[in-house]
Amino acid sequence: MQTISRAFLRITEKDFARLVGTSVSELPHQCRELLAKYDLSYKKIQIKERDKIILNVLKRINSDQLSVSGKENKTRWKKGWRENLKNFIEKKYNLSELVPKYVRPNHPMRLFGEYVVPHDPKFELYYYTIFRIWFFKKYIGKAKTIYEFGCGSGYNLPILAQLFPKAELHGLDWARESKTIVDKLGNIYHWNIQGHVFDMFSPNKKFKLVPNCAVITLGGLEQLGDNYQKFLNYVMKQSPKICLHYEPLLELYNENILFDYLAILYHKRRNYLGNFLTTLKRLESDNKIKILKFKRMFGSLYHDGSYVVWKTNN
Repeated sequence: MQTISRAFLRITEKDFARLVGTSVSELPHQCRELLAKYDLSYKKIQIKERDKIILNVLKRINSDQLSVSGKENKTRWKKGWRENLKNFIEKKYNLSELVPKYVRPNHPMRLFGEYVVPHDPKFELYYYTIFRIWFFKKYIGKAKTIYEFGCGSGYNLPILAQLFPKAELHGLDWARESKTIVDKLGNIYHWNIQGHVFDMFSPNKKFKLVPNCAVITLGGLEQLGDNYQKFLNYVMKQSPKICLHYEPLLELYNENILFDYLAILYHKRRNYLGNFLTTLKRLESDNKIKILKFKRMFGSLYHDGSYVVWKTNN
């Protein structure tokens, strides 16, 4: 094991449990093993470095370099998944080629309300891997059919396939390149996975979900902005057993804290997911759904990831 400078801290089992909102005793053994294996060390930054990061974040937000989410962005996503598909094939179906290109190493991260500098360039990927294992094992349960909407490069499906080998998996995305990746995952690795072209802006009502299924999105709803209602209505009418979303949730920021306010500015500048959590809470007050859990966690340079889990009352 490599020696890490004393200036670095490390995400411990206790830290991870705090981030995701659970207890150490409830962490799956896979998570414990990876927390010990991966280099999840990081360094806190000094005030001058923090000011520089904040300035760069503000410049980025106010620049014309940021794309805006929405239907008009379809071409950009198709291009991105096409690149993942090309690399996946050329590298003999190496699963590491499915990592989305927007996951960039060597950037400061957002952790426990402050900016930190990871020791290992793959810090974000390591954390995200451990989180997904915990998230899926905690909430998917015994669902025999799992649908990931907005599956993109198919990056989350291999973990699902390995955690739930008896489940039937479906990867859905509006880009045909994504369907091709998902189908190749099934064919090459002999997993029970099938790809579908599905536009969450205009859900195909003829596409029926299997009863007692699990519906998941990981950064897929993000791209809908304020136009998530049609998809939400579609899902509710299908009455899945459980719904899991890992998305940026605007309502969990505090606009009176600078660290949070920067994330709010970025979120709105990108036209990311609207007041989705507020809508779910309203549905819960109308006794149409039950929210099981929501939690804000760890983030990249510009904003934080959060999750919300709910089920219908049908």
